[in-house]
Amino acid sequence: THALKTLGGRPIIDLSISNINIKGLWDTGAGLTTADQKYISQNPGLFTFIKKIDNGTDGTGNLVYMKLYSLSKLRIADTIFHNVHVLGIDFSPIIEQGFPKDIKFIAGYNIITKKNWYFDYINKLWAVDDI
Repeated sequence: THALKTLGGRPIIDLSISNINIKGLWDTGAGLTTADQKYISQNPGLFTFIKKIDNGTDGTGNLVYMKLYSLSKLRIADTIFHNVHVLGIDFSPIIEQGFPKDIKFIAGYNIITKKNWYFDYINKLWAVDDI
């Protein structure tokens, strides 16, 4: 189990890509896992471009340009996710509204449904394991 921290009630999770540790937000409202486009641009060897999407919306509801990528391996806690589709989006508008700068990922429905997640808000603990 891991210590549970939250942002507006949504769990903040630790994850890693190629042994680089970063923070993410667990969000059932996100259809796909999302990464800050600046993070993707700074780590181009980790992501494989698939296509551009011209009609997406960001966390503030604004229409935005996004790119779809594939990420070969993502680790959350001790659990590995392979071949994850990730939307690259500029997090600047939500950062300007107070979103923490150190959160680079939003774990969305496409990975949430692949594992069992446990969140204990009373004891402030969380865990994830295989289904």
